[in-house]
Amino acid sequence: TINIESHRVNVDFTVVDDHFEEPQPLEDVTIDIPKLGGSPIPTDANGQTQARLPVNDNYELTVVLDGYQETTTVLSLGQEPTEIELQTQRDPSISINQLQDAIVVGQPTQVTITNAYEEPVENARVTLNGANVGRTDPNGQIVFNITQAGNNTIEASANGLTDSTTLEGVDPNADDEE
Repeated sequence: TINIESHRVNVDFTVVDDHFEEPQPLEDVTIDIPKLGGSPIPTDANGQTQARLPVNDNYELTVVLDGYQETTTVLSLGQEPTEIELQTQRDPSISINQLQDAIVVGQPTQVTITNAYEEPVENARVTLNGANVGRTDPNGQIVFNITQAGNNTIEASANGLTDSTTLEGVDPNADDEE
């Protein structure tokens, strides 16, 4: 006869953003463990939390944080306390950063294209009102002239991601209509 006893052990979790060379801990992440059927477990300022889980089972762990990719890992838990590091990264995105909201028609403007980590995006395609104006340099920057008065649409695309913004072209020779 074999007696089977239920037993629980401590599991220490650490959640990090592994985009960086030295992974950064993530605060206020929730770890969802559907098999437990309870509330997700939040991390502290150091990206850490702890739970007591029943032994000899597999657990699906899902990391959830706004602005970050939901990542799922399977933990095979034996009979010993364990530590696990869970990794995630920000949702992929690009952004157009412009120096001004309005510019005189014919004058050059500069925009910088950055990723979700505010790092420059090299070789992003940039258009002005649907016409190609070029690609960004290694600093994620491009300079081009605004060619028409009114709202001008600037769009950037790279790696399947896009962003757009408007820049007002001002004609200094236009008659004031009052």
